[in-house]
This record gives sequence, structure tokens and C-alpha cells, in this order.
Amino acid sequence: MAAQSPPDPRVPPDRAISVNGPMIAVIVGDGDEKTTFYIHEELICTHSNFFKNAMKPEWAEMRSDPRSVHLTDDDAEHLPVRVDEKSSEEYDQLAKAYVLGEKIMDDGFQQGIFDAIIAKSAVLVQVGEGRTRYMPDFKAIQIIYEGTPEGFPARRLVVDFYSWEASESWFENLTVNPYPADFLFDAMIRLASVREKLATDKP
Repeated sequence: MAAQSPPDPRVPPDRAISVNGPMIAVIVGDGDEKTTFYIHEELICTHSNFFKNAMKPEWAEMRSDPRSVHLTDDDAEHLPVRVDEKSSEEYDQLAKAYVLGEKIMDDGFQQGIFDAIIAKSAVLVQVGEGRTRYMPDFKAIQIIYEGTPEGFPARRLVVDFYSWEASESWFENLTVNPYPADFLFDAMIRLASVREKLATDKP
């Protein structure tokens, strides 16, 4: 049996995205923290319904500069995301990027961030004489739950992390509850399901 060929990523010329067209300014942040990115209009509008809608004449003409789009509530620091295997802070950046993907309606970008969260969770890091895996802390979970609707994949993912991986040591330094109420409710339901599965799997 012949080996299966990998999919061909090439596209016909009439379907190719042009990078020779006009640029738009994407202004992220506000005040002194403001950063401007210049991006090809066709490229970003092809991948993001948010920008596709923002550049429609009826919306663009309402702005003082029709060729710019402001994301004042977002932060440019997590673009690109910094890789830091020995810290849970990378999860905060990934969570912010995931929420940004939801805001700009770019499913491909959001899926890439989702995959990056899973990849980070699988990395074993040497700590002292043992090895451990870092998981999202309450800050990343707050970001995800504040920026996504109910039932979203990233919510289910962090709930699974805590349902299957959490230990008492994760919470020993907490004096107040920093976790979102919706997360705790979702985790409680998932934990009940996990316990039922473990009980069923016992010999």
C-alpha cells in the first residue's frame, strides 16, 4: 500500500491572498501603553470576521481614521507569546491571546493558542530532584472565564486540568478564593464525573 501523501498547502492563483494591497493600522492598548501594528488588509480580513466587519465602509467611515482599528482594551505585550517553561505566567499570556482571538473572531488563531496551552501542559520541567508539569493558575482562569462564553473549549480545558491533575499543594498558599464562581461550579460537575469514571474502572 502506497504511503499517503501529505496535503498540498498550495492554492490556485485566484484563491491566493494578496499581500500587495493596502495596509491598515491596528492600534492595541491605550495611552502610553499603545502599540501600533501595520497589517495587510486582505490578509487580516480573510482570517478575522471582526476586522472584515470593521473595514466595511459603513463602519470605517464612522472612525476619525477609516484605515485604523483600535483595540483599546487589549494589551500588546502578549503578542507574540513568550515561551517560559518554568513559569505559569506564560499561561496568562496564552489566555489573553485566546480571548483576543475570540474578540477578533479568528478561529484559526484561537485554535493555535488552544494547542499551545495543551503543548505547554505536557512539558515536564525539572524542579529540585523531581519533575513536574506547570498548569494554569487562577489568573489565567480568570482571564479565560471573563473573556469567553459558557461552554467554550478553553473553559472545558482548564476544568479538565484541575479535575485530573490538581493536588492540595496547588492551593496551600491561598488565603482567599481567587477562582471565578463559574469555574468552581464547572469543576465540581467535572470532578463528580471523574470520580464516577474512576469508580467504574476499579477492578
